[in-house]
Order: sequence, then C-alpha cells, then structure tokens
Amino acid sequence: VFTPPLREARGADFRSERYPEFKELENQKRAAENIMKRKVNAIIGIGGDGTLAGMQSLSELLPDEIQMFFVPVTIDSDIYGTDCIGQYTGVEVGAEKVRCYMGDARTHGRCYIIEMMGREGGYHALHSSLGAGAHLAVLPDSRYNMKRVVKALENRHATVIVVAEGYRAKERKASGQKHSAAVYFYNELLEAGLSTEQRVVCEAFSRDIRGALPNN
Repeated sequence: VFTPPLREARGADFRSERYPEFKELENQKRAAENIMKRKVNAIIGIGGDGTLAGMQSLSELLPDEIQMFFVPVTIDSDIYGTDCIGQYTGVEVGAEKVRCYMGDARTHGRCYIIEMMGREGGYHALHSSLGAGAHLAVLPDSRYNMKRVVKALENRHATVIVVAEGYRAKERKASGQKHSAAVYFYNELLEAGLSTEQRVVCEAFSRDIRGALPNN
C-alpha cells in the first residue's frame, strides 16, 4: 500500500460529484482506455440511476474480463427491481419531518407545501407522505384536477402537501421558471382560484435528509 507524504495527503480531495460530461462518448472512451491501461480487474459503482447508466455505457467499451459490479445507494430508490441502501432511512426521517409540519400546521392554521426528494420515481416523497399521513403527495408525473384540489382546501384548518422535486420538471424548465417544485405547485393552485384562510407556506427542498444517521 502506498502512503503519500503528509503534505500531499492534506491536499487530497476524496468525494463524489456529478459529472454530466461523462454522457459524451469521447469521455467514456478516455475512461475505458485509462482503465485498461491501468490493468483494472474489477469496477464497483455505488450510486443511483445516473451512476448505473454510466456503468452500463462504460461496460460496452470494456472487454468482458473486466468485471462490473453495482451497489444501489439512493434515497430516491430509483433503481428498479431491488431495495436501495438509504431508501428506508430516507422514508423514516422524511416521515418524521412531515409529522412535525403536520403538528405545526394544526396549531397555527397553516397549509405547508413541502418539497422533498423524488426526481423521477417519487418513491421518497410518496412513502414519506404515507408514513406520516400527509394530506396529498404530488409525484413527478402526477396530473391533478386543480379545481378539485382547491375545493378540498377551502374549508380546511390545516394541510400538509408533499411535492416531489421532479414534479413537472420538463414544463418548469421549458417555461424558464426557476421556482421550486413546491412554489410551482402553489402557483398552480392560485391560478385555479385558491382561496383559504390558512396561511400557505412553501418550504425549501429537504436536502438535510441526506445527513441522517442510518436506521437499524
């Protein structure tokens, strides 16, 4: 095992980060060439659907003797056909977060619209809502009769709505709006004629869930 000098070790930066440029074939080929040049025997990918897609693209450029493994680790649980490390912790902590908002909504007569993780599948937002008993879960591909939603909100004293971050993402991007998914949904309610005595509060994306301690 090679241990770098202390001065160099201090400057080391070990972390994960998105690299969208890996979608380009030229960068995939460079990666494959470096892997073969270094005589790598096996590659283990750890992450979500983006990491899996990168692994699949890379595998097409590598010889069969280089083994490829993948460990699904994603709060969103967006890898089909298996449980993902992190998904149950995310739901447990997410549900607790929603429960706290529900308590505050009841005591202060508020309607909370909370944005939570769920870029495409919406698993985290949906199951956190179910776990806490939220009044509505708005998923990425969901389409609602906004007039009916507005009607249901009219006479309520307290409401908690959970909106997945990927809700109508394509439409939001196409329209050039930079609002969060929660604010976008709230604007849809306003356009549908929302009238309620509840104070409506849109909460920012719950990224802090990523720092949760794993459950048992």
